[in-house]
Amino acid sequence: MKVEKLMALYGENGVLLEELYNQYKLNPETVDKEWKSFFQEVDTNGFANGNGGGYSNGKSAVATSFTDAQAGSIREMGIINLLNAYRRQGHLAAKLDPLGIQKPNRTFIDSKLHSISPADLETVVDSDTLGRVKLAEIVDLYEKVYCNTIGAEHFYLVDDVEREWLQKKWSLRNS
Repeated sequence: MKVEKLMALYGENGVLLEELYNQYKLNPETVDKEWKSFFQEVDTNGFANGNGGGYSNGKSAVATSFTDAQAGSIREMGIINLLNAYRRQGHLAAKLDPLGIQKPNRTFIDSKLHSISPADLETVVDSDTLGRVKLAEIVDLYEKVYCNTIGAEHFYLVDDVEREWLQKKWSLRNS
């Protein structure tokens, strides 16, 4: 199975991939043969498709490179989903009402946060903008950038370069 086919499973649908992988780990015979083959390859080689669309241990513009875990692990995907939740929907959790009448909607972000263990928050990641830092520091930064008294929303941008440029600028300005 090509990594490109999996891109639809990231974000809100990442839970399906995680459930399939957990099912595969319990009993590989209970998942479709294509998924079984895919998970065997991930366990052996990690994720990487060579064109920038996959995940590997290489340094990236966003914090996706982990020193304590094999590339492509389900734990890593959970962390990536958390960071993308902030980028995509953090503005919905922003504190925009000075009177406090309308409460921010943190449902989506909090659901992703609850899927991360305290040990995961201590994981050291590489980031172009922050260097080697703990995931907890990135979560704190993303709370400031995306969920504070002003929210930033930029995933509507089609150009990846523009999106990454904004992410870097916001991260540097608030770190």
